[in-house]
Amino acid sequence: MDVTIQLDIDIVQGAKDLLLAAACSHFGPHKAVFRPRTNRDAVEFLRTVTLKPPEAGSFLVSLVSGAIAPDQNTGGLEGVNHEPTSRLVFRKLSQALEKTNDLTECINRQEEFKENDFISHGVSANFCEAIESILKVCEHLEIQVAWARNRPIEPQFVRYQFDESEVPLFSEAAKLFRRKTLNHCT
Repeated sequence: MDVTIQLDIDIVQGAKDLLLAAACSHFGPHKAVFRPRTNRDAVEFLRTVTLKPPEAGSFLVSLVSGAIAPDQNTGGLEGVNHEPTSRLVFRKLSQALEKTNDLTECINRQEEFKENDFISHGVSANFCEAIESILKVCEHLEIQVAWARNRPIEPQFVRYQFDESEVPLFSEAAKLFRRKTLNHCT
């Protein structure tokens, strides 16, 4: 697939926004909408993530976080609460991606939208808009999350797939998150 430079930029920006939404969810209080640029921890986290060069013959955006040692402030303790920040953010990303199945079913069935069921897993307006932005420039989106072999998490590898036909679902979900936020403020 030949991808123009503008599409390259849009896809990479969408991937960055998706990871930034997960980081905001990890670092900040559970919200339906974030102002990502004001979350210093999330912005600082993005500086630790690298973009792996694409593989020849395909367009693949690989975001890699190399930190596997526990953060200095944990004193080397083990367990989920003492995982390195990068692993916790990528866990939040994986949780949010997993929860999108329930989200799209809820929108499709026009069920009552209980945003807290999704927010606690890292799904937000920002997250939905990031997926939507990528799907607007490519027909199919596949997101894979894999964990380091020397510190595996079960499942070791997961794959999430989205199709351009889901753009209206993610657009509607983002609107619902934003509407709920506005209703709480009034």
